[in-house]
Amino acid sequence: GLWAQVFVMPIAWLIIKVGLLIKNYGISVMIIGLLLRLILMPLSAKTIKQSENMKKAQPEIEKLEKKYKDKTDSESMMAKSQETMMVDQKYKINPVGSCLVSFVQLPLLFAFFEAINRTPAIFEDKFLLFELGKTPWNAIMDGEYIYILLVVLIFLATLVSFRKTLQDQTSQGVNMKTTIYF
Repeated sequence: GLWAQVFVMPIAWLIIKVGLLIKNYGISVMIIGLLLRLILMPLSAKTIKQSENMKKAQPEIEKLEKKYKDKTDSESMMAKSQETMMVDQKYKINPVGSCLVSFVQLPLLFAFFEAINRTPAIFEDKFLLFELGKTPWNAIMDGEYIYILLVVLIFLATLVSFRKTLQDQTSQGVNMKTTIYF
């Protein structure tokens, strides 16, 4: 279909060409992944800047929420909406901006993942001591205990990422912490 022709196949072709050039598909996947992240870096930076601006605006937004807490009439709602827009303008917050960034990033990252899954040559190759077509669970069951190292590295990377996210969200309150833990 169109999805495969426009996104998946070009990325898979690029993975194969780079893999043939450097004689290792594992390194090829890493290089293409880094290239995609570099291409998406300006969009990621924009998202981070939006997030920082939202943190700066949070106290004013909370004041507005308290101010209009018990008011449900249409005039109050209109005033709250206008004041919120003024805060957004003051801190250069675009409510739709972060969603648009995701609409660009997500298809590319999903296409990259699908390109990896659709390229059998990758699964027949090795990277360092690891067979790329073997899951850690299957390898451990086959007695290849070196794959435990891979599981530990994945766990540690996830833990570090989780803690970083949690530190960034401490100012957002209990609801955000609960969401992250979930």
